[in-house]
Amino acid sequence: MTKSMVKSIIGLIMILAMGACAIPISQKYSFSLIEPVQQGIFVINEQTSIMDSTNNLQITISPGSEDIGLIIENKSNQTVKINWDEVLFIDPSGSTHRVIHKTTNFIDKNQPQPPSIIPAGSKLEDTIIPSENIYWGQNMLTGIHEWKYTRLFEGYEDQNISFEFRVYIPIEIQGKKVEYNFKIKANPLTQ
Repeated sequence: MTKSMVKSIIGLIMILAMGACAIPISQKYSFSLIEPVQQGIFVINEQTSIMDSTNNLQITISPGSEDIGLIIENKSNQTVKINWDEVLFIDPSGSTHRVIHKTTNFIDKNQPQPPSIIPAGSKLEDTIIPSENIYWGQNMLTGIHEWKYTRLFEGYEDQNISFEFRVYIPIEIQGKKVEYNFKIKANPLTQ
């Protein structure tokens, strides 16, 4: 066997080993909504989905290892607007982080983002990621530079402990800002 063949085999073994270790957070934790708990807000279906009966909005949050999925359904007869530059991720230590959503290019992660408009009777499916979790780095296997990102719950996820985090989403409805401050608890599936 040549040296290049041995290197290729070792590289393949490393890729397979890393893939085996990369278990999605949804298979390690269950998530439950702690807040908002207020009049007109009801937890529905999934444990991280709410219905705001006052404003006719249904909001679902789906945490992942690197990002957070959002579905915002506008069940009202009014157009609503999300100013992405005001949306925040608050990590388990309480630190706030600016986020970008899926239509923002990584290279523009520190630039202002245009708002999203959700017309009456429609929904927005999107993802958010803290902008500081995104960086330009070298792929250790290929040597090529590429956009990379760190895990959302770095340091917590591997400890197999419960933790809490927040997602703050201000939504403009009829020119008035309605603040949704979701507090979510992550509980390990096994201890």
